[in-house]
Amino acid sequence: MYIDLFAGYEQSKESLLEYVPIIEKHPDKFLLGTDRGYGVGYNQAAEAFYVLLEELSPETACKVAFQNFQKLMNDQPPTKRQIETICELSSKLGKRGTQSLNKYEAHLLIFELEKAIKE
Repeated sequence: MYIDLFAGYEQSKESLLEYVPIIEKHPDKFLLGTDRGYGVGYNQAAEAFYVLLEELSPETACKVAFQNFQKLMNDQPPTKRQIETICELSSKLGKRGTQSLNKYEAHLLIFELEKAIKE
């Protein structure tokens, strides 16, 4: 189970820091994420992230800030839409073939193909 911390959920620093012990105990299970929520601006959400990250060990902070999300993306197969887009873009370049990609790699390949088509 992964827990997505909404940065604006708790408005006080003390409330946010109550999560530190459980995050340190299970550093592979937490992500930082926000849709900024009602009445919570970008700056407030970002500030809450930094307050939390500064209280975590460096190893845990790296996992929570990006490594856990990256692992989730690397463990996922590409979506049907990603595969369709790659096939469509590849055919425009006259290329065919198959590759074994994860969701993140498919995302990067789509950007590369789109750039090649524009050139």
